[in-house]
Amino acid sequence: MSSFKSAKTSRSPADTDSRIASPAADGRRSNEMSALDGNQRIAYLREALEDARWLRHGRQATETGTSGLRNLKRKWQRLYLPWAHSVKDGLWRRADGASPLADAIKGETSRKVLKTAIALAIAILVGWGPAQRLMQTTSVEAIINAPLVTLRSPIDGEIAATPDVLAVGTAFSPGTPIARIVDRRADRARLDDLRRMIGQFEDERASLQAKLASATALRAEFLEQTKQFQDGRVQQLEARVREVRSDISANRARREEAAAVLQRASELESRGAQSRATLDKARRDHEILIHTIAATEHRLKSIEIELAAAKNGFFLGDSYNDRPRSAQRADEMQQQIGDLSAELKQRDARIARLKTELEGETARYADIADVSVVAPSTGSVWEVFTAPGEQVRRGQELARMLDCNSAVVTAAVSESVYNRLRVGQSAKFRLRDGSKDMDGRIVHLTGVAAAPANFAIAPSALTRESYRVTVKVPDLAKSATCDLGRTGRVLFSSSGEAAAAPALSK
Repeated sequence: MSSFKSAKTSRSPADTDSRIASPAADGRRSNEMSALDGNQRIAYLREALEDARWLRHGRQATETGTSGLRNLKRKWQRLYLPWAHSVKDGLWRRADGASPLADAIKGETSRKVLKTAIALAIAILVGWGPAQRLMQTTSVEAIINAPLVTLRSPIDGEIAATPDVLAVGTAFSPGTPIARIVDRRADRARLDDLRRMIGQFEDERASLQAKLASATALRAEFLEQTKQFQDGRVQQLEARVREVRSDISANRARREEAAAVLQRASELESRGAQSRATLDKARRDHEILIHTIAATEHRLKSIEIELAAAKNGFFLGDSYNDRPRSAQRADEMQQQIGDLSAELKQRDARIARLKTELEGETARYADIADVSVVAPSTGSVWEVFTAPGEQVRRGQELARMLDCNSAVVTAAVSESVYNRLRVGQSAKFRLRDGSKDMDGRIVHLTGVAAAPANFAIAPSALTRESYRVTVKVPDLAKSATCDLGRTGRVLFSSSGEAAAAPALSK
């Protein structure tokens, strides 16, 4: 091997060129390779492979445009490439057709392949579980977070002492009073005006009610007097009717008597026993009685008409009005009662309207004079900026609270994972203590931008990766403290499961 190597190195490039270019050189190279044993051939092949690697680096450098390396490339193509092919042919097959080195390598390779297959099978069985977990799409780090709600003073006033002391960490349920603000200088002029006007109208209403009661009593008296007058007048007319009827009866009797006298006088006058003057007188008396009866009947009819009108409340006569004074006074009282009733209704309407305004003004005054600041949601106090007895202005910050109803998980992911996520995609959050997984969904993909929400823990605190994801987990709202700050890991589902994510309440 050494003699062959020294012979190879002692040749000049020109000699080598001529040897490779001629068929005789190929025959001599084959004879030289056939003279080497198997180990010498392997060593010589390794040396040739090292030269090939060095020439490959020279080829890469040739592409940069260096002229010396271009010459090296041409040398490789003219000298070493044909020589390497001849070495390969002589190594793997002798002149007599035998290939002992290939058979030896083949047996050794079979044993190595078998050992490698067994080792790979064991590695797959042992590492399948951890490898499966590593292939899941997960976050690098995740932390339970919640937005902060700033409570501000709705009015100017003084912080009053309350039974529940406003302190950091105190948990509150929605609607629970947290602080009380009292403004003793609140404007109550409108409230006092409304109360004064209501009192004035109520006094006037009482006066109107008294007048209405008096007018009603007087009208009742006048109506009683009218009724008594009507009853007396009816009785009087009925008596006159009976009187006239009696006159009519008497006159009818006298008429019959006069008729009889007239008949006798006529008979006597016809006999000559009585004078003509006596007959005329009898005839006259008879006619007078007939007309007297007719006049009495007409007077009776007139009285009956007056009686009927009196029964209906109307009184006919030449010496008095159709209604008595008492009836007229009763009518006046009725008109006065109507006016008083209308005015009383007007007062009642104004009082009702003023009372409605008073209720609204009372509520408004309560809102500006004594106000309780309540917890907007389930959570705990994060920061306190005031103390009892302190004077505050409207809009001044009083405290900050954790909004546990809106608790989320802030996770940091790698760029490759971030680019596969979508808003609405389902996910699971697993705490570091190994508790059960909690279902959630992606609600915000912030990426490298700053998170818009006012979180208690800034998402920038997650430093392992710069891409941020916000996951909504409804089960976190069950705790008044949100389990803020607990760490875990988020496992993201495949994109095909994102359609089921909106079933979770936001």
